[in-house]
Amino acid sequence: MKRTFHRNPKERGFAALAYALMILVILAFTGLAVDVGYLQWQRRLMQSATDAAAMGALRELEIGNSDLTAAGQNDAALNGFTNGQNGTTVTINNPPGSGSFAGKNTAVEAVIQRTYGTFFMRVLGTNNVTVAARSVGETTTTYGSIGGCIFALNPSIKAGLEVNGTSMDLSTSCNAVVESNDSAAYKMGSGVTWKFSDPGGHAHIAVVGGAQVTGQAGFQRINSSNAVYTNGNPTMVTGIVNPCDPFSCTTDTCLIKNLSTINAPTTTIRSASSVNWNKNSMPAGNSISPGVYCGGFTVGDTDDKTLTMQPGVYILAGGGMQFNSSARIAGTGVTIYNTSSSGWGCSGNSAYAPLQVDGQAQVNLSAPTNGPMEGMLFYMDRNITDTRWNQIVGGSSSKFDGALYFKHSNLKFAGKNSTTGYMILVADQIQITGSSTLGNNYTSLANPIPFAPGSTGGGLVQ
Repeated sequence: MKRTFHRNPKERGFAALAYALMILVILAFTGLAVDVGYLQWQRRLMQSATDAAAMGALRELEIGNSDLTAAGQNDAALNGFTNGQNGTTVTINNPPGSGSFAGKNTAVEAVIQRTYGTFFMRVLGTNNVTVAARSVGETTTTYGSIGGCIFALNPSIKAGLEVNGTSMDLSTSCNAVVESNDSAAYKMGSGVTWKFSDPGGHAHIAVVGGAQVTGQAGFQRINSSNAVYTNGNPTMVTGIVNPCDPFSCTTDTCLIKNLSTINAPTTTIRSASSVNWNKNSMPAGNSISPGVYCGGFTVGDTDDKTLTMQPGVYILAGGGMQFNSSARIAGTGVTIYNTSSSGWGCSGNSAYAPLQVDGQAQVNLSAPTNGPMEGMLFYMDRNITDTRWNQIVGGSSSKFDGALYFKHSNLKFAGKNSTTGYMILVADQIQITGSSTLGNNYTSLANPIPFAPGSTGGGLVQ
């Protein structure tokens, strides 16, 4: 006999209620996930804004201005967080009010808070959530501290600083500053690993505009033994205020040091016309002296000989300078000033020409460690504008200690260049390829302060 079962109405009601509660719980967790994801995304955007605000206020502190709040709030606004709008509060504190840097007059704290309405969490009674982010920047005049070592000056160009290459490692222990306001002001291509070797992990890339990092390009932070302790994006600050030319000191825009004139120890004309040295025609003692070189000079294949540049200022009065692939050049206390022949007593007229160091050249040059040209290795006449590229493509044993300054010209920096102490690149536009190393050990200088963060921009420390 077939039996028929009928569900109790109370049971049917209980099942419906259970299903309804289950759906409510699922919706609540789904809503929570959506809201939390959205708030985390906003938190990341806010952190970038606090980084920019802290650095902007810190820059004002370093150049002696008092209105740190206006500078920090302006940088926060450029990153989408305007004080007093959309429930946003941007607070700038000098010294910081909390944390390990509380009370330190050399530090600036930026705190951003914004209240966000929720989407699905309202079901649980949470209508609004306050999100906050905090950054601290500190400046110091401690020898060897983190400072800027790469400055791309063009205010509007795409790829003001471009780092590109295949299986390339760029190692720096200092900050990079890109002053272009283009959305792709900083570009980094596939195959590049930028390794930051600053001990505290505070070196960063600061960009007025935006950044474009593509393909397998990546960043690492390494310790003193070159072991990787952090993978992923370093602190990249966008939307900063343009700090201008770091070697131009006029009022309060001075960031590093004043180099208003060239103070050559001698104006002796060493060559009345362009000269070419090589293994078959080396100068006496395989050595050259500072002074004026009308038409510039070229160093070709020196075979097993090394051309030694004696300490002092070498004035390239037109014609530029070229070190060919088999050249060997060495010199300490050297400044190479690249200009035209005008005003230097040359018998003929010779126009400015870029510098060129070819790929297999073995070059070991260091800048003066004291005096008016302290720290300056290559210095282009900033009264000249020339859009051609200066090319510094050193071999595996090439070492440069000093600043390479090309205010109104461009720089291609390639090869396996390195430094035993410090290197600073300043140019209108900069391209870096090859596995180069830029250090920030200024202890060889009589006065390293002009190259320390107290002048070039301290780092983010929290």
